[in-house]
Amino acid sequence: MAILAVVAAAAIALYALAPNLVSVATSGGATQTAQTSSSAAQTTQTAASAPSHTTETGRTTTTSAGAPTSALPTATQTAASTSPPPTASSPPPARPNMTLALETKEVNATRLPAAAVLRFRVENAGAARGALVVNGTTVELDPGGSAELNFTAVVSRAGANYVLLYVNGTPRLYEFEVLYYTPVFVAEPAAIEVYRLPASVSANVTVKNVGNYTGYFGGIAVPPGGNATVAVRVNATAAGRYYVDVGGVEVEVDVVYLAVGYAVRAQSPALEAVPGEPVPVYFLVENTGNATEALYVNGTRYVLRPGGRLQINSTVPAYSRRPVALVVNGTLWRWTLNVSTIAVEALLKIGGGTYNPALSPQIVISSSQSAVPYTWVLTTNATERPVALAVGGSTYLVPPGGRLLINGTLQAALNAWNAVSITVNGTTYAVQVYVQLEPPTLYVGQITGMSFTDSRTYVQYPTCTGTPIGSVSLTVVVYSISGSVSYSGNTIYFSGSITAYINPPGETRTVGFSGSSTNGVGQVTATIGSYTVVVKFSGGSVTEVDVNGQPATCGSSIIPVPPFMYQKPPGGTIDAVSFATEIADLFAKGPSDRITNAYYDGRYVVLVDAAGHTMTYSGGSIGGPQSRLQVSIYGQISQTS
Repeated sequence: MAILAVVAAAAIALYALAPNLVSVATSGGATQTAQTSSSAAQTTQTAASAPSHTTETGRTTTTSAGAPTSALPTATQTAASTSPPPTASSPPPARPNMTLALETKEVNATRLPAAAVLRFRVENAGAARGALVVNGTTVELDPGGSAELNFTAVVSRAGANYVLLYVNGTPRLYEFEVLYYTPVFVAEPAAIEVYRLPASVSANVTVKNVGNYTGYFGGIAVPPGGNATVAVRVNATAAGRYYVDVGGVEVEVDVVYLAVGYAVRAQSPALEAVPGEPVPVYFLVENTGNATEALYVNGTRYVLRPGGRLQINSTVPAYSRRPVALVVNGTLWRWTLNVSTIAVEALLKIGGGTYNPALSPQIVISSSQSAVPYTWVLTTNATERPVALAVGGSTYLVPPGGRLLINGTLQAALNAWNAVSITVNGTTYAVQVYVQLEPPTLYVGQITGMSFTDSRTYVQYPTCTGTPIGSVSLTVVVYSISGSVSYSGNTIYFSGSITAYINPPGETRTVGFSGSSTNGVGQVTATIGSYTVVVKFSGGSVTEVDVNGQPATCGSSIIPVPPFMYQKPPGGTIDAVSFATEIADLFAKGPSDRITNAYYDGRYVVLVDAAGHTMTYSGGSIGGPQSRLQVSIYGQISQTS
């Protein structure tokens, strides 16, 4: 009785699930019915994976609660009843563990209702042979064995479905999914454009399969997501929406009455512009009809839909009353730009002056170098807007009242005419510049010393009388003189060596010398053989000659007394030619060493002495590849121009 009560309770509880239940039938013919309907089903069994024995019971009888009555075979019951009861000391008896699982989780269907074959798996996970009765079918399995049962159920809906089975007399629900595959055809709306009404017009209609199964439309196989195209004909009496049935599919067709027309206008606001400045022009072509129209604008084809607009952007060089034009479908459209001309003024700053090309087309400047910097100053008379100035491939915006500075360097041909020009918005401004070469200006601060080598030959013939030399006539050929000079206040210090041929005794000797002078008065001492010669001077004149401390009378100085011994270098602001000339003359031993020609060649100061020796001055030194005078000057010397 307890078992019947449980079965009745389960049957009542399953009543709530009735809409999703399907019914199955066993091969024994006893139908186990769900709460919704009853249909025939076939039960089949496959071979078990382990030794098993299946016995089908007879027809079962449904009780008032809907549960069948069944029992295991008598032999099984007898075997179970004769087993000795377990004792505390004996191991527990081996038992079967029978399970039933639904393996078919999804069922595919292309039409509903449909018969669904459901595959179940019976397994014995226990340690003894067992039996399981499913809808009247008995499955006996050895330990570890399994068997397959198939039930056929009738399904009438897609989605989640349930099957009710009686397992050992107990109702159980098993859930599975029905995947329903079917074609669904929908037609895309079509539009037909007509230029006259009434009219009988045709259109191609696209029918799309939005279902999940291949279907046939008009004899054409259409896979899911695919489409087919069919032609429809509409007898249109007025513009509007029509519905046409094509193969059972309703097609929406919109009939549109078309009329053509277009409008053209130019847009160019009032503006200020310099001559030649690119100014914008906007042409607007609009389709004023409701029909798509092809327009040829300046030879280019454009297709405009109703209400569509075509904007053509262009730039043109500006000048007063500038005309612009556009050709649309062979028709010429003309406009005049509203442009106020802006004047550009270009001034050239070069060589310390500012020049207007219109007033000073030719100018003369002086420069100490061939690279002459200049600046173009560009201004406009614009009052309302910045002005774009195109210069040298670049465009600059100059605000009202502002100016644009364009810097450059003229690589000038010296003592010749040179052109300096600039092109602004297509207009060229030019000035002819004659560059007259002038030496750079130097500022000489403080010169602390000099070192020198003078290999220019100097000859003198002194005749000296006195003690201890007696009376002797000498020939002295000075081959070179080198040394250094330093300055301290008004005092000049010098020392070095002289290489000279002296006859008698007819020998070439190198002797050292040293000395000093203050305010132009001083002396120089040299040792020649066994004689110590002291020459005293004032300015450029020899005042006394002593030999071994004894006065001697000589027609000329035995030791040269160049101006560097008594005269300081120039200082302050001075041009480079004068400075280099005065430095070179400090080392003149006689008239042949004095500079007779000096000029600036754009890079160096070129010096030429009376004997024709050429030397150059640059960067604080005198020298040159062929120069016989080499002078290095130490101190503060800077170029100011």
